[in-house]
Amino acid sequence: VINFIFTRCDTICPVIAMKTQRLQDKTQDPRGAGIKMVSITVDPEFDTPSRLTEFGKRYKAEAERWRFLTGPKDKITALITGPLMTTMDKDGDSKPGTPNIVHSGYFLLVDGNLTIRGVYDSNDIHKLDELEHHARFLARTGGGKKFGGGS
Repeated sequence: VINFIFTRCDTICPVIAMKTQRLQDKTQDPRGAGIKMVSITVDPEFDTPSRLTEFGKRYKAEAERWRFLTGPKDKITALITGPLMTTMDKDGDSKPGTPNIVHSGYFLLVDGNLTIRGVYDSNDIHKLDELEHHARFLARTGGGKKFGGGS
């Protein structure tokens, strides 16, 4: 399960992190243990590994299940806007020194072959329930079937 955050964000990112924490907590059972979460920063120039570690501690991220990804800005931008098919744009500053980075509030479900299996609106509780259901299915089956019909 992939989502997008940045540590200086004071709007959607804390909410996304809380929802990721909730997913982590709801999948503590043996059948959910295979579900992994990755939060990718959209502010890689600021979000160092240590800042992301501190951010993760606030949400009780379990290192073996929930990882935080940063790297060179060009590589992170290419990953987010390329294979992960989402956007990230700086839209001025929201307060002194804090950028307003517009990015997706969606969760992506990705299988072991790095194929996007589903996109889920983080503002829709029913979609988040569906995400958990689909992630459990994927963890249990290894991703043999596609969601939403087809094979």
